[in-house]
Amino acid sequence: MAHNLQLCRELVSKAVDAGAKALFLPEATDYIASSAEESSALAQPLRTSLFVQGIREEARKSRLGISVGVHEPGEEPFGSTDSAVENAIGGPRSAKDSTGNENSSAASTQAEASKLKKVKNTLIWIDQAGTVTNEYNKLHLFDVDIEGGPVIRESRSTEKGAKILPPYRTPIGQVGSLICFDLRFPQPSISLSHQGATTLLYPSAFSIPTGRAGHWDTLLKARAIESQCFVIAAAQAGHHNDKRASYGGSMIIGPWGDVKAKLPVFEENNADEQQHGNAWPSIAVADIDVQEVESVRQRMPLLPRIYFEVISPPEKTHVAFKISTMLLREPIDPFDTIGDIARTMIRSARNPFLSTVASVTALPTPTRETVIRSPSRNGLLVCTRKQR
Repeated sequence: MAHNLQLCRELVSKAVDAGAKALFLPEATDYIASSAEESSALAQPLRTSLFVQGIREEARKSRLGISVGVHEPGEEPFGSTDSAVENAIGGPRSAKDSTGNENSSAASTQAEASKLKKVKNTLIWIDQAGTVTNEYNKLHLFDVDIEGGPVIRESRSTEKGAKILPPYRTPIGQVGSLICFDLRFPQPSISLSHQGATTLLYPSAFSIPTGRAGHWDTLLKARAIESQCFVIAAAQAGHHNDKRASYGGSMIIGPWGDVKAKLPVFEENNADEQQHGNAWPSIAVADIDVQEVESVRQRMPLLPRIYFEVISPPEKTHVAFKISTMLLREPIDPFDTIGDIARTMIRSARNPFLSTVASVTALPTPTRETVIRSPSRNGLLVCTRKQR
């Protein structure tokens, strides 16, 4: 971790020299372990982590906001008996011998695993005063069997996050935090944009097989376009240990889907990866203009629309329809309460179904949905909206 902290200090220096207002570092910047046992042993609480303390000091000295991915101890025990041979981000296929029976070494390793706790894959925001003001735990854990790559069971050694956090204020606007595999799920990005985010973060240690398949570039652009947000994806690059290497290709994408800045992807024979030099580690720099987000959203107004799904249990049918706020007789304030919006819709739409609304109930879901129940039709009207 001391080596990684030194690399981060160099990146801070480069960011300051470039006139940056904020620096965004990758997922698991503190370390990527060679085993889950090692990862659990290395994880430290945020308040006492020497790595986090070092980054906080850099933020304070340079007056630079910093987003950085780290590990911290979890509370849950390992989820399976062979989890100790599974890396927190990757590991070998099995703890069994060629006959399918556990060998003595694997059994011993599994006994040790039962004493371990999972870690949390966390993204923190450190403000210009060096204070940690936001802590997001990765929601979607990387459990895959990649052809030509490792079998990865992140959930066996990593504790799942509980919720999407609201966007938070930074020098580049309102930022929403997500991590790596969250990229494959569009709902969190849409939720964050509805809550006011103008920039989304996807710090990553992306796998090489999926990167080479084009998933990295394609998914990042998709999330930017559909949410109409800037996307900042700081990515690990190169070999971490003999079990794992990451794709690289750090990128900054605009709300129109255009690439503002990009770093190279990892290549096995890349001299910069083999030998530390002036180009390694590197930063990509771009202007994040909130007015550009506003312009895109005005030219193609997706967010002002409210989408409804009506579920009619007796007929077992699903009817989807939408009403644009621009078509209603009364405008909807994005900071109205759900009840205010429901009443505006009832007055404006003059729909018999809406006029029979009996109650408005807020649901504690990541998308902050609200169900409006109609007793006369025994149906559900689901409304997702931007929250204050």
